[in-house]
Amino acid sequence: GTIGLAEFVNQQRGADNAFIVMGSVMVGGILTNKAPVTLDQVTPLARLTIENNAVAVPNDSPFKSVKDFTNALKKNPGGVSVGGGSAGGVDHITLALIAQAAGVPAGKLNYVPYQGGGEMIAAVAGGKLAAAISGVSEFRQYVDAGRLRILATTGEKRERGLDAPTLKESGVDVVIGNWRGVVGPPGMSATGRKKLLAMLDRMHGSKTWQETLQKQGWDDAYLPGEKFAQFLKQENRRVAGVLKNVGLVK
Repeated sequence: GTIGLAEFVNQQRGADNAFIVMGSVMVGGILTNKAPVTLDQVTPLARLTIENNAVAVPNDSPFKSVKDFTNALKKNPGGVSVGGGSAGGVDHITLALIAQAAGVPAGKLNYVPYQGGGEMIAAVAGGKLAAAISGVSEFRQYVDAGRLRILATTGEKRERGLDAPTLKESGVDVVIGNWRGVVGPPGMSATGRKKLLAMLDRMHGSKTWQETLQKQGWDDAYLPGEKFAQFLKQENRRVAGVLKNVGLVK
């Protein structure tokens, strides 16, 4: 992602007809890789969607609730192996926030990063991991098949069609999701930016987009223009703080 961002910024500078799709994982990726090209150099256009995470465990796990999970973290944080996506990504940050809310030092966590969801799910379903964190959609079919259980999801509200509480319901004051949006290159003209924002507004209001959100299991998180620019600044500060606590950023 950070390599693609650098190419985009360098090759599309000043273009009015280009944008790149990005998301929360890029914020952490830039910080952990000390990337020379950052989101300060792009033109924020809009946040589009968010997918909430879930904490999943093997079906026969001794963890029956979030409280069981956090109690185990308090007792021996290094003894609870938790899988997820790349180090510093939204899955890792989710675990760090859960630990912080439970009073567990984030730097002592045993987080196991995976390149792909299939390998991670095989590991947690097979009992090689105590738990795993990923997007809700990643786990659904395995929950339906009786191979995994969801302890909690990370959104403000419960997920449709999933019998699992939120972290907040479970006494852990954490709300986080994997958001995605679009940014334009540096040096866009005011006219070009206005045209793209108008296009995104039309798309967001269309029936086709609403049907797509439903089909893909995405939540609407539309935040256009300056609101998205302000959100990116806040998100960068929040993620940097978490990554410092887990020792990935100094």
